[in-house]
Amino acid sequence: MVKEPLIEAEKLAASKTRARRFVLQVPLRYRVTGEDRWHRGESENISTSGVLFSGEQFVKSSTLVEMCLRMPGLNSGGAAEVICRGVIVRALREREADGLPVFAAKILHFRLIRP
Repeated sequence: MVKEPLIEAEKLAASKTRARRFVLQVPLRYRVTGEDRWHRGESENISTSGVLFSGEQFVKSSTLVEMCLRMPGLNSGGAAEVICRGVIVRALREREADGLPVFAAKILHFRLIRP
């Protein structure tokens, strides 16, 4: 198996310990950077460095993507939307359980928007 080249953000992340992942199943939207059409998906787990999610449209590894996740409210802060730019680092064309594609995306940049 040939490893894909690491981009700068991945090199930085590789030098640190792995970020703690949280099981979080929330609806999300994603699209290939530069495209107009958004696709629906659902997160499975998330950390500060990445997100594992399933979606309705397959995207190849190494593709830059934009993602929007609606995060549930924590404490009295209320819900917030997280806007992310990232890169698909793993892509499975079809999950056996439901036939949906599954992706692991490395988060390169994010911002939190509170309503």
